[in-house]
Amino acid sequence: MDENTPTANLYAVLRDSVGNYVDSANNATWTSTDTSIATVVPGSKRWQGIVTKVRGGNVFIIASSPGVVPDTVVVTLVARKIVGIVSSAPAHNHRRSQKSHTGTKMF
Repeated sequence: MDENTPTANLYAVLRDSVGNYVDSANNATWTSTDTSIATVVPGSKRWQGIVTKVRGGNVFIIASSPGVVPDTVVVTLVARKIVGIVSSAPAHNHRRSQKSHTGTKMF
């Protein structure tokens, strides 16, 4: 997930022990192996998980259901960029000075 994407949808593809796709299994249970990097909760659709970024890093997201082989995916999350503030003002403090120039005050 890039730095501007806070959440992503995942869809589990669960299979039985011999590799056959399981369409009639119960809804998946979702797990993040490191919740300090990303959390995951079930979505509104069958087999959907919603991953939410906490910080940058790599994390395994696992979808499982009784009687089937868990589906695991590595999710790479990019941390939000820190944007510095650039100022054109000098680093040191200047006092304003008044000078007369053709009757006009200059600041």
